Parts: sequence; C-alpha cells; structure tokens
Amino acid sequence: MKKKNEELKKAGELRKGAVEKFKSNPALPEKLSKLDVQELIEELRIHQIQLEMQNDELRKTQQVVEESRAKYSDLYDFAPVGYLTLNQGGLILEANLTACSQLGVERSRLIHKPLFLSFITKKEGKDLFNQYLWKVFKTKSLETYEGELKGKDDTPLYAQLESIVVKDNPSQCRTAITDITGRKRVEENLRRAMAVKSEFTSMVSHELRTPMTVIKEGVGMVLEQAAESLSPTHRDYLETAQRNVDRLARLINEVLDYQRLESGQTEFRREELDLNAAIQECLPSVSSLVRQKGLELVTALSPGLPEVPCDKDKIMQVLVNLVSNAVTFTSKGKIAIRTERLDNAIKVSVQDDGIGVQPEDLPKLFQSFSQIPIQGARKTGGTGLGLAISKKIVEMHHGKIGVDSVYGHGSTFYFLLPIIERRR
Repeated sequence: MKKKNEELKKAGELRKGAVEKFKSNPALPEKLSKLDVQELIEELRIHQIQLEMQNDELRKTQQVVEESRAKYSDLYDFAPVGYLTLNQGGLILEANLTACSQLGVERSRLIHKPLFLSFITKKEGKDLFNQYLWKVFKTKSLETYEGELKGKDDTPLYAQLESIVVKDNPSQCRTAITDITGRKRVEENLRRAMAVKSEFTSMVSHELRTPMTVIKEGVGMVLEQAAESLSPTHRDYLETAQRNVDRLARLINEVLDYQRLESGQTEFRREELDLNAAIQECLPSVSSLVRQKGLELVTALSPGLPEVPCDKDKIMQVLVNLVSNAVTFTSKGKIAIRTERLDNAIKVSVQDDGIGVQPEDLPKLFQSFSQIPIQGARKTGGTGLGLAISKKIVEMHHGKIGVDSVYGHGSTFYFLLPIIERRR
C-alpha cells in the first residue's frame, strides 16, 4: 500500500510539472476546428496507450530485476564460504551472513570493524595479515593467506583467506573466508601420529641392534675359531644364521633410513660431484651383487658431463638400490648402468633383462612397504623400502625418479639430477 501511494504521489508531481511547462509554451494555434480537436484527442489517446504499455513493460522489468537481486542476494548471503569487502586499511565494508556466522558477530556490528584488530588476536598474525593485505593491493592478483582468527564464542577459527582487488574500485578488495579448522586438526593429529610412529620405530630398531650385534659377533667367532671342529651340518647352520642376521641388520637400517627421511631428520652433505667418477668408484660393490647372480654388468657413461651438487653417499645409495632391485628380478642376461645429459639434468639409468612390471603395478613401485608380486620369482623377504627410500633421496635433491618397463622384456629404472652451471 505504501509503495502504491508513493507511485501516485510521483505521478501527481510529474503531471503538475507537465502542466506548468505546457502553460509557459502551449505550442498550439489560437483557434482549432472541430476536426483538428478530434484528431488531436485521438493522437493524445494513442500516446496515452503507448505510455501505459511502456509503463507495464517497465514494471515487469523492475519486478524481474528485483527478483534477480533477491535471488543473488540469497546466493551471496548463504554461500558455503564467507565473503567480505575490505578497504586498504582492512576495514570491513560488506559481509555476507556466512562470514557473520563464522566470526560470531551480527552484520550490523561487523561492518566498519577492522578485521586484523578485531579478529586476529596474535601479534605475529596481525603482522602477517598486514603484509598479506599490502601484497593484495600491490599485485592486484589473487593472493592467499592462512591463519587463526577469533571465531564464534571466541573459539579459534583456522581460516584460508583469498583476496583480489575489485576491478572497478581499486581501493577495495573482495575476500573469501574458508573454514579450514577441520583440516588443521587432521593435520595436527597426523603430525602427532607420525611423531609417535617415528619414535616407536627408532626405539624398536635401536633395541634390536644391540642383541643382533652380539649374535653376529658370536656366530662369527665360532665360525672363525672353531672351524676345524665343526661338522658340515653345524657349519651350514651357523652360516645360515650369519646370513639371516646380516639380512635383518639391513632391514633395520632401511627402516631407520626411511624414518629419518620421512621425518626430515636426514642430513645431506652436498658437494659438486662428478657422477661418472662416483659410479666408477661404486662399481666394485655393485659388481659383486651382479656376479653372485651370474649376470653380466655393462656400463655406458657419457663423457664430459658437468658436475652436480649432491650428497655423494646418498646418491650412491640410490644407485646400489636400483642395481640390487634389477639383480633380484633378473635371472639371466645383463645389467646396464648408463649416464647421459638431458637439457638441464643428468640422467642415470639401470637397465635389466628381467621379467618387467605389469602396467597396473607401475604406480605402486615407489610406495613404502610395497612389494610387487612377480610371476615366477620368489618373494624376496625385504621391507619394500628400497625404491621408496631412493625416491625420497632423489626428490630431496630436486630431482625425479621413474621407470620404463614392458612386461616380459625388462625394466629401466632411472633418476634425473638437475645441473647448476656457473657462468665463468
């Protein structure tokens, strides 16, 4: 009813203005014939109908606009993330209902409040947010910030803010607030679980090492000092025990290595390394692995390769792991070690004539504690950590590790190490 009265009032004011304008400039002849008057009335009537039709169209358009505005207002207010409009000082100019709910404040009380003063309680958080907001207006591109805000009932709200400057108003930015409290809790629980697992693994492994060392030394002493008095059967038992103790020691070392890599406790001593020279130095140890299986070892090392910054011992550990893996699954043929330069990296590859890997098993190769069943090959009894350890070592050198394999025709495991060449 109120809206109708306003429309009538406005129409009356328009008519009054039109009458006054007509009187000041009538633009009509002083005398009109009856026919002229009839034609004029008819023309006025037509114009009146046209105006009424235009008014109907305008009312319909206005109704559609108001419905669309209400629809998009609901979409804005009840979006799954909070939306704020901030000025360059961090003052909240607009907020949707989701943001109000996240921050636990009514919209009327939220507007014109500074976000970083009212809802960021820690000093380091305020400093980081100020730097973030400065960067948003400086770069005029989408920027992301994660931090702790004061949420509903003063509970911590871990939020991800994504902000970008308003295109037609560079003094303001639109900010989306996503509640990541659940994700942060999961990450913290996972971090604690990983810490407990690492501590437990380290404790058990170290506790096993002491008795194993005693057993190994005892068996070795008996084999060395009482060799002549041992029967072939007893000697065989002791040698089997010695081999199993050595294998168990290797397994424990692998578990400890993986645990240290995973927890970031491994130290890397990087130096400029000639990979070809390091491989040549490592050949005697890998050659023994190959000869024990009756296989042939060949090398094709590309000359003149630049040095790469890496930890020599760790990279040689990767090479030994790849050769050992190739030997395990190759019953006859050869193992080939190659080096070559590929643009800004050096590629080291180990090729075998083994059975190869099924396509569906390729993604599992570098997973921890994963052993791929190979038809016709016996189970190795290892931890399944050799390739996982190699992957972590290579990635910590900013490199890449992978495999090319055709089932039934062998595999080529390789890793790439980036070259950093200095200008002379």
